[in-house]
Amino acid sequence: MKILLVEDNPDILNLTKISLEMIGSHQVETAEDGDIALQKILDTPYDLILLDDMLPCLNGFQVYEAYKKAATTYSPIIFFTANTNNTKLKITNNIVLGLITKPFEPKILCKTIDQLVNNFKKQNQKAG
Repeated sequence: MKILLVEDNPDILNLTKISLEMIGSHQVETAEDGDIALQKILDTPYDLILLDDMLPCLNGFQVYEAYKKAATTYSPIIFFTANTNNTKLKITNNIVLGLITKPFEPKILCKTIDQLVNNFKKQNQKAG
């Protein structure tokens, strides 16, 4: 699966990238701020976007809103956050696959991502 990982903390970015590549066997590209993330999202199709909510430049919600307005087809998004209370309130009004909290166990992260994306694909097959 081709994933865009958007995270501004270099330690979390590297740990998550390695986990997704080594445990999940995913192809992972990264972005460290909202501006770079939005440009990559609009230029490249991804199977999944793993998006931190607190980012420099544009925050995760601003990236998501700009993506919805500019794109004609959409990749599924999972928000990645340590701030669960605030994020849960904001994502109830947005179409996203889910929310993964930091810190995380690498194996659980990969399993959760795979389950959410598989469910998304099944729902889209039924709808299409």
